[in-house]
Amino acid sequence: MPRISASCSASSMASRRRPSSSADKAFRTFGRFRVRITAGGRRSMRRISSLMAGKSGGRAAHRQESGRCMALGAPLQLHAFEEDGAMDLGLKGKCAVITGGAKGGIGYATARLLAAEGANIALVDINGDGIAAGVAELTKEFGTEALAVPCDITSPEAVSEMVATVTGDLAPPDILVNSAAVLDNKSFLDSEPADWDRMLGVCLFGPMNVIHALLPGMMERGYGRVVCLASDAARVGQGRLSYYAAAKGGVVALVKSVAQEVGTHGITLNVVSPGATDTDMRKAREVQIKESMGDDRYAEYTRKVLRRYPAGRIGEPTDIAGMITYLVSEPASWVTGQVVSVNGGFVMP
Repeated sequence: MPRISASCSASSMASRRRPSSSADKAFRTFGRFRVRITAGGRRSMRRISSLMAGKSGGRAAHRQESGRCMALGAPLQLHAFEEDGAMDLGLKGKCAVITGGAKGGIGYATARLLAAEGANIALVDINGDGIAAGVAELTKEFGTEALAVPCDITSPEAVSEMVATVTGDLAPPDILVNSAAVLDNKSFLDSEPADWDRMLGVCLFGPMNVIHALLPGMMERGYGRVVCLASDAARVGQGRLSYYAAAKGGVVALVKSVAQEVGTHGITLNVVSPGATDTDMRKAREVQIKESMGDDRYAEYTRKVLRRYPAGRIGEPTDIAGMITYLVSEPASWVTGQVVSVNGGFVMP
């Protein structure tokens, strides 16, 4: 049974408080919740019998009283907690589509956290074997419903088929995490248009295709959470990542713009911008760098990289997955159009 805490902060409520002593406290009922109001202006929440018994009608009553509070200019803030004090993220039973979901990356690390919260997972990746292994692990470890859907997200037609498969075999998607990406290790002048097309196709047009396919259903249902991965390379630039950074900069612009269009439909869109993260994709790029530099130069290079991170280390996929999990949760319902850096201090705005 969740524990709910709430506050209703407005000076206009003061005139409605009853005088109280330390032993005499006023209570006001907000639907299923009873708020204790003290003379000092602090509020606390008591669960009442209808919450514990799960009686119907409480939600409507809460909405009515919440509307009263809003009319007075006093935003009602509700936060749910489990009995052990952990925050209830409201993810149980939600259906999450995660692109770039093969094992070894941020997408799969996110899938694990969401599955642990009770969400059902659709892993989407061009690597069918990688997501099949992930689904088997998620099902065994968390008992969640999970689905592997091989898909080339650069193809609008393939994405439409993927959405139909997820909707029919699992559930209509509530959550989208766009984490599919590719990396190169080339200077801009050494690159060719084919490299740009590949990068933009996966890192920009891919997220665009999936968002475009999922938004109509989310709007119809009045609910959606979308998180796209970008990169701090898009914010500050980085040599040998020029067209990767350009693609990720496009993702930021896309998310900020679409967030303004669909916010009134109960849909949020945000960006998580990681620093260097120890994924399989990065490891493959590091092998290329080491081969080109040699052992000694590469060792010095890695020391220089770490010195740029006040945290003293590069990130782990779970570092990024934790922020994504929060942004797709119920407590983050008022966070939209934002770019959140998770980077060990590499960039400090």
